[in-house]
Amino acid sequence: MGRMSRRSGASEDEGGGANWMDTYGDMVTLLLTFFVFLFAFSTIDSAKWQKIVGSFTGATFSVMPAIDFFTASEPPIQPIGYRLEEDQESANADNDDMKMFYTLLASINTYVEINGLEAQIIAQPETKTIILRFSDSVFFEPGKADIRPSFINNMDHVISLLRNRMHMIAMIRIEGHTDNVPIHNAQFEDNWDLSSKRATNVLRYLIDSGNINVEKISVTGYGEFHPVETNETTEGRSANRRVDFVIESVTIQ
Repeated sequence: MGRMSRRSGASEDEGGGANWMDTYGDMVTLLLTFFVFLFAFSTIDSAKWQKIVGSFTGATFSVMPAIDFFTASEPPIQPIGYRLEEDQESANADNDDMKMFYTLLASINTYVEINGLEAQIIAQPETKTIILRFSDSVFFEPGKADIRPSFINNMDHVISLLRNRMHMIAMIRIEGHTDNVPIHNAQFEDNWDLSSKRATNVLRYLIDSGNINVEKISVTGYGEFHPVETNETTEGRSANRRVDFVIESVTIQ
């Protein structure tokens, strides 16, 4: 009976020892986990980290560069499909803006047709731009730069169409042009001078109307050097004497 009691006691001691080892193993695991969390929330030198890991594994290996908390917290990169959807939405919005911008072209052409001004005013589209072209005979007497009083009503109507769409317009460039027939008198030094003063007088009228944003208007005189037709014929020279409104959409940027 004594022997049986000693054997029984030995079994209980062995069981207690095993439980102690389990507890020790759990503690080591928790410590390792704790160090991993510390690494996740801080930066650490790659070589030092390699030594730490080597102490657990008995081996060395390459380690990726450390990642700090803020880098790890950055929002994920959006998938390509998501960016494509955003680009498409932006493109659709630009197309809608351009459709609205070109209603200006339709309104001008309607006004021109109703008033029989087709020979004097031409409105045509270009890429994100409308070219509004006035024959010089509409605005000016031959060889002069003062706006004809007879065209004021028509000019005021065009200005009202521009004013109603200024939020869609980035810039209105007023460009003066002449033919290649030389001019030199008490008023004008040459065709550069004539084209510039004509364009400037049109610009001043737009500004004085109080309906055009002065930050969205500019003026240029090109003289005879940007013809749209040949200067070898009477009809060609007549077409080259003109004032152009180059109207740029805000989406041209």
